[in-house]
Amino acid sequence: MVDHLKKRLDRLKIMAESAKRRTELYSDLAKLDDKNTTRSLSALNKAPNPGILAGRYLDKIYNGSKLMDVGNHTKDTVSTIHDFKRSVT
Repeated sequence: MVDHLKKRLDRLKIMAESAKRRTELYSDLAKLDDKNTTRSLSALNKAPNPGILAGRYLDKIYNGSKLMDVGNHTKDTVSTIHDFKRSVT
């Protein structure tokens, strides 16, 4: 009988701890709803798309070329040189 009551008491302690953690979580969530957080989130939503800016910057630095583009341009240049050699000889 004592073991049964002890098990029930342990289960009640676990439930109380869970309720306490849940209450702390909800109170922390309520703290998020202040003016600074709202302002930060609205600024984040209204900000311009950072991907566009990063893409433009990378295009300026790397000219937007890929390895395949470099290979294609090299082939074109070599064929142009060969055409030039053939026309001269």
